[in-house]
Amino acid sequence: MNQNQQSSEGRHDDDAALSDFLASLMDYTPTIPDELVEHYLAKSGFQCPDVRLIRLVAVATQKFIAEVANDALQHCKSRQTSIIKDKKQQKDKRSILTMEDLSKALREVRSIVLQGVLTSSFKKDVIRLKSELCIFNFRSHR
Repeated sequence: MNQNQQSSEGRHDDDAALSDFLASLMDYTPTIPDELVEHYLAKSGFQCPDVRLIRLVAVATQKFIAEVANDALQHCKSRQTSIIKDKKQQKDKRSILTMEDLSKALREVRSIVLQGVLTSSFKKDVIRLKSELCIFNFRSHR
Protein backbone atom coordinates (compact mmCIF):
# COMPACT_ATOMS: atom_id res chain seq x y z
CA MET A 1 0.00 0.00 0.00
CA ASN A 2 1.51 3.32 -0.96
CA GLN A 3 1.47 6.66 0.85
CA ASN A 4 -1.42 8.11 -1.19
CA GLN A 5 -3.71 5.17 -0.39
CA GLN A 6 -2.90 5.42 3.33
CA SER A 7 -3.50 9.16 3.26
CA SER A 8 -6.80 8.68 1.42
CA GLU A 9 -8.00 6.07 3.92
CA GLY A 10 -6.98 8.23 6.87
CA ARG A 11 -8.86 11.18 5.40
CA HIS A 12 -11.94 8.99 4.85
CA ASP A 13 -11.82 7.87 8.50
CA ASP A 14 -11.49 11.48 9.64
CA ASP A 15 -14.41 12.53 7.42
CA ALA A 16 -16.55 9.71 8.79
CA ALA A 17 -15.69 10.61 12.39
CA LEU A 18 -16.47 14.26 11.71
CA SER A 19 -19.80 13.37 10.10
CA ASP A 20 -20.72 11.17 13.06
CA PHE A 21 -19.77 13.91 15.51
CA LEU A 22 -21.79 16.56 13.65
CA ALA A 23 -24.78 14.21 13.50
CA SER A 24 -24.54 13.64 17.26
CA LEU A 25 -24.77 17.40 17.80
CA MET A 26 -28.35 17.30 16.50
CA ASP A 27 -29.32 15.11 19.49
CA TYR A 28 -27.33 17.13 22.04
CA THR A 29 -28.71 20.17 23.84
CA PRO A 30 -25.81 22.33 25.04
CA THR A 31 -25.98 24.45 28.17
CA ILE A 32 -25.71 27.63 26.11
CA PRO A 33 -28.93 28.09 24.10
CA ASP A 34 -28.73 28.13 20.29
CA GLU A 35 -30.42 31.55 20.21
CA LEU A 36 -27.72 33.09 22.38
CA VAL A 37 -24.95 31.65 20.22
CA GLU A 38 -26.72 32.83 17.06
CA HIS A 39 -27.08 36.31 18.54
CA TYR A 40 -23.38 36.69 19.31
CA LEU A 41 -22.32 35.12 16.02
CA ALA A 42 -24.61 37.54 14.14
CA LYS A 43 -23.27 40.41 16.22
CA SER A 44 -19.76 39.51 15.05
CA GLY A 45 -20.94 39.35 11.43
CA PHE A 46 -21.28 35.58 11.06
CA GLN A 47 -24.57 33.97 10.08
CA CYS A 48 -25.06 30.28 9.53
CA PRO A 49 -28.33 28.39 9.09
CA ASP A 50 -26.70 25.08 10.07
CA VAL A 51 -27.76 24.19 13.63
CA ARG A 52 -24.88 21.72 13.93
CA LEU A 53 -22.33 24.52 13.56
CA ILE A 54 -24.20 26.68 16.07
CA ARG A 55 -24.12 23.81 18.57
CA LEU A 56 -20.45 23.17 17.86
CA VAL A 57 -19.69 26.78 18.82
CA ALA A 58 -21.89 26.38 21.92
CA VAL A 59 -20.02 23.23 22.98
CA ALA A 60 -16.64 24.90 22.43
CA THR A 61 -17.76 27.92 24.44
CA GLN A 62 -19.09 25.70 27.21
CA LYS A 63 -15.76 23.86 27.37
CA PHE A 64 -13.84 27.13 27.49
CA ILE A 65 -15.99 28.49 30.34
CA ALA A 66 -15.68 25.21 32.25
CA GLU A 67 -11.88 25.26 31.95
CA VAL A 68 -11.66 28.87 33.13
CA ALA A 69 -13.99 28.12 36.06
CA ASN A 70 -11.94 25.04 36.99
CA ASP A 71 -8.69 27.05 36.88
CA ALA A 72 -10.29 29.75 39.05
CA LEU A 73 -11.38 27.07 41.52
CA GLN A 74 -7.82 25.75 41.71
CA HIS A 75 -6.56 29.27 42.45
CA CYS A 76 -9.25 29.61 45.10
CA LYS A 77 -8.30 26.33 46.78
CA SER A 78 -4.63 27.26 46.69
CA ARG A 79 -5.35 30.65 48.23
CA GLN A 80 -7.57 29.17 50.94
CA THR A 81 -5.03 26.46 51.74
CA SER A 82 -2.38 29.10 52.38
CA ILE A 83 -4.80 31.06 54.61
CA ILE A 84 -5.68 27.93 56.61
CA LYS A 85 -1.99 27.13 57.15
CA ASP A 86 -1.48 30.63 58.52
CA LYS A 87 -4.44 30.43 60.93
CA LYS A 88 -3.91 26.75 61.83
CA GLN A 89 -7.64 26.09 62.00
CA GLN A 90 -10.29 25.08 59.56
CA LYS A 91 -13.89 25.95 60.40
CA ASP A 92 -15.58 26.16 57.01
CA LYS A 93 -14.79 23.86 54.07
CA ARG A 94 -16.69 25.93 51.50
CA SER A 95 -14.71 27.56 48.74
CA ILE A 96 -15.29 31.25 48.19
CA LEU A 97 -14.40 32.24 44.66
CA THR A 98 -13.21 35.82 44.29
CA MET A 99 -12.62 38.10 41.33
CA GLU A 100 -8.91 37.72 42.03
CA ASP A 101 -9.17 33.95 41.43
CA LEU A 102 -11.09 34.48 38.22
CA SER A 103 -8.68 37.18 37.05
CA LYS A 104 -5.69 34.90 37.57
CA ALA A 105 -7.38 32.13 35.59
CA LEU A 106 -8.25 34.49 32.74
CA ARG A 107 -4.71 35.91 32.69
CA GLU A 108 -3.37 32.37 32.27
CA VAL A 109 -5.78 31.71 29.39
CA ARG A 110 -4.82 35.00 27.75
CA SER A 111 -1.10 34.25 28.00
CA ILE A 112 -1.58 30.74 26.58
CA VAL A 113 -3.62 32.09 23.67
CA LEU A 114 -1.16 34.90 22.97
CA GLN A 115 1.79 32.54 23.23
CA GLY A 116 0.16 30.20 20.71
CA VAL A 117 -0.66 33.04 18.35
CA LEU A 118 2.76 34.62 18.51
CA THR A 119 4.65 31.37 18.05
CA SER A 120 2.55 30.24 15.13
CA SER A 121 2.74 31.26 11.53
CA PHE A 122 -0.02 33.73 12.36
CA LYS A 123 2.61 36.30 13.35
CA LYS A 124 4.30 35.91 9.98
CA ASP A 125 0.95 36.24 8.20
CA VAL A 126 0.11 39.43 10.09
CA ILE A 127 3.49 40.94 9.24
CA ARG A 128 3.08 39.94 5.58
CA LEU A 129 -0.44 41.42 5.44
CA LYS A 130 0.73 44.65 7.05
CA SER A 131 3.51 45.00 4.51
CA GLU A 132 1.11 44.26 1.64
CA LEU A 133 -1.32 46.88 2.97
CA CYS A 134 1.47 49.42 3.21
CA ILE A 135 2.48 48.70 -0.39
CA PHE A 136 -1.16 48.92 -1.53
CA ASN A 137 -1.69 52.23 0.29
CA PHE A 138 1.53 53.63 -1.16
CA ARG A 139 0.50 52.66 -4.71
CA SER A 140 -3.04 54.02 -4.34
CA HIS A 141 -1.77 57.44 -3.20
CA ARG A 142 0.53 57.92 -6.17
